[in-house]
Amino acid sequence: MSPIVLRIVSLDCEVPVPSVLAERGTFGDIFETLLRKAAKTELGDETRDLELKFKTYNAKAGELPDEVELEEIDGVVLTGSGTSIRW
Repeated sequence: MSPIVLRIVSLDCEVPVPSVLAERGTFGDIFETLLRKAAKTELGDETRDLELKFKTYNAKAGELPDEVELEEIDGVVLTGSGTSIRW
């Protein structure tokens, strides 16, 4: 049986502070790590039947998926932004 493929993109709307960027990477990298760990924790050995594909876009720089890529995406992560509304 071929694995289930989930294509997840991260639209990074900000860059982490330098110390976090150096240690953990971009927000897309951070979310990829967290989602992979969550899948392994929740599914255990069943992750062999799941293939997670991640791609990160620097939305702050105007980088976004094109229309063809949008048709293939299963999930989107929008990261926070320093210019988000503050309550």
